[in-house]
Amino acid sequence: VDGTIHLADGTDSNEGRVEICSNGVWGTVYNSGWDSREGEVVCKQLGFQNPKVYIYDTNEFGGGSGPVLLTSVSCTGSESSLYDCSYSTTYTLSHYDAGLRCENVETSEHVSCTNYDLRLVGGEVSNEGRVEMCYGNVWGSLCEDSWDIYNTEVVCRQLGLNTDIVEPFLNAYFGEGLGPFHYDSINCGGSEDYLSDCSKSYSIGVHNCKRGEEAGVRCGTKGDCIHGDIKLVEGSNQYEGRVEVCVDGGW
Repeated sequence: VDGTIHLADGTDSNEGRVEICSNGVWGTVYNSGWDSREGEVVCKQLGFQNPKVYIYDTNEFGGGSGPVLLTSVSCTGSESSLYDCSYSTTYTLSHYDAGLRCENVETSEHVSCTNYDLRLVGGEVSNEGRVEMCYGNVWGSLCEDSWDIYNTEVVCRQLGLNTDIVEPFLNAYFGEGLGPFHYDSINCGGSEDYLSDCSKSYSIGVHNCKRGEEAGVRCGTKGDCIHGDIKLVEGSNQYEGRVEVCVDGGW
C-alpha cells in the first residue's frame, strides 16, 4: 500500500533502514536533514505511541536495493504519516539512506526537566560525571566527538561549578548512558554561558555515535569536592564502603 513504512536489516523489528512503499515498490529515504522529528513521525506511523527515537548515521543498516523515493524530508513531528511531511521526489542514484530505532517510553519514565538542562551522572562526587542533557523530558548523553576542554568549561559554568581547572573525559569514563544521544560534535569557544549556545555539526538527535562514546567532565581539580558531598570508599563495589563527607573542600 502506498505510504506504508517498514524498517529493514536491523537486529530486530524496531530498528533498520527506513523504507517506504510507492506504486508497489519499496524504496528508501535520503537522509539529508534527517533528524528526530522525522524519526518520531516514522515511529508513530509504525505504531509506537510514545516513541524514543534513535537516529543513526548514513547507511548504518546498509544501502537499500530499491530506488531512493523521498529526499529533503522535513517534518514537525506531529504528522501521522511521512507523506504528510514536506518532501521532494527529485530522485537520486546515490544511497545515503536514513535509519533509526524506535522504542516505546512509558509515561512513568518521563521526567519533568527543561530542554537543554544539564546534569552529571556516574561520578564519585557531584562535580564530575557523564554529561547528560534534557530534551523533550528525556535525559540523554552527549557524544565525545570534538569533546574538549572548551566544551567542558561551558558545562561547568552552566552547572555553576568551578571552571578554574577543568578536565574532559571520553570513552564513557563515567559509564554508559541509558537514554539517547542528544548531540554529536559540539564545538564551544569556552566563553559561552550555556552549552546550547555552542555550535553543533548536527541537529539534535542526529549522530554517528554508539555506546561507549559518552562525554564526561570534571569541574575543579581532582581533589576538590563540594561541601556536603558523600562517597563510599574501599568497599568491594560502589554501593558499600566507609562513609566520607566533604567539609570545606576536603574529605
